[in-house]
Amino acid sequence: MMRVEAIADIQSYAAGDGASRGKIVLCALCCALVALAATYASANISVTASVDRNEVRLGEQFGLVVSVAHDPGYKLSEPKVGKTLGDFVVVNRSKHEAKGNPPTTEFRYTIAGFKLDRATIGTVAVQYTDPQGRPGELETHPIGVRMLGTVPAGQTEIKDIRGMVEIEPRMALWLKILIGLVAGVLACVITWWLVKRRRKQQLEKPAPKPLPASVVALAELDKLAKSDLLFLKQYKEFYFRLSEIIRRFLSGRLNFPADDMTTTEIEFMMRDDPISPEFTAAIFEILNFSDMVKFAKLIPSDPKNDEIIEKARRAIELGQEPLFGPDAESAPQAETSGHDFKGIEASSAQ
Repeated sequence: MMRVEAIADIQSYAAGDGASRGKIVLCALCCALVALAATYASANISVTASVDRNEVRLGEQFGLVVSVAHDPGYKLSEPKVGKTLGDFVVVNRSKHEAKGNPPTTEFRYTIAGFKLDRATIGTVAVQYTDPQGRPGELETHPIGVRMLGTVPAGQTEIKDIRGMVEIEPRMALWLKILIGLVAGVLACVITWWLVKRRRKQQLEKPAPKPLPASVVALAELDKLAKSDLLFLKQYKEFYFRLSEIIRRFLSGRLNFPADDMTTTEIEFMMRDDPISPEFTAAIFEILNFSDMVKFAKLIPSDPKNDEIIEKARRAIELGQEPLFGPDAESAPQAETSGHDFKGIEASSAQ
């Protein structure tokens, strides 16, 4: 294109006068230099693509090489090749620099195809920047590859499967009989187990209800009174057991953990007389006197011991659980529904 324009300029100048012939020669030389420089610049970089084989089998991997020959000073960018190149899948990729004149940069790809007959490797675009900083792009030509089958020529592509084998009727009959026997035995075992379980449940008696706290406390108190602790003057041990009996009774009767409480904490819990004032006073007297013997080393007299035992029995009887008869009205009991013992317990714990 530049050469044509230069010739046109020379002809236009030749039509002028002889005074401008020097200018014509100078212009012609400049145009020739520009055309030569453009030709030289276009030859500074080139790109080619090649494959290591032209016939491959389905799924077989082979190599594609994109070779870029360029003069020093050119900067190449990695070709924008995705997961596929035309009809082929890109399995692997790498870059290699080869020294020579001119130097060569190779972009190597491992590809595989899954399309029979003819398949095409798409173009690969290589972007570059020349020594003057001007960007450019070169593209390879598409390459056609012949795709063959999965086995060498002359062999069967897909082998025939083995024919079906029929089961003899006697075998099928024996199999049915065996399955029927197993199912019958299993059903009998399950039925026997269910019947046995139901009979066992019918024969089992319900667990007896726990005895009322007052009944347990009176029995323990009688056992303590008949012991030899007072006769042996083991007062501290006697009153330890007595206070434990009273505390367990309060826990079962009033539903608060008196076992783990001090006498002061129990007094706080019973400050509203949950059963009756007489009951509360008797409990406090028994617990306070027991603490005096246990911790203050008080030695009680025999009449006082008898008095405390009697007061304990009386207190437990006053706090007995209400009994209900089928035709009788309920026995009188303290109005405890208005007292939140759990809330009091939480306050005491804080």
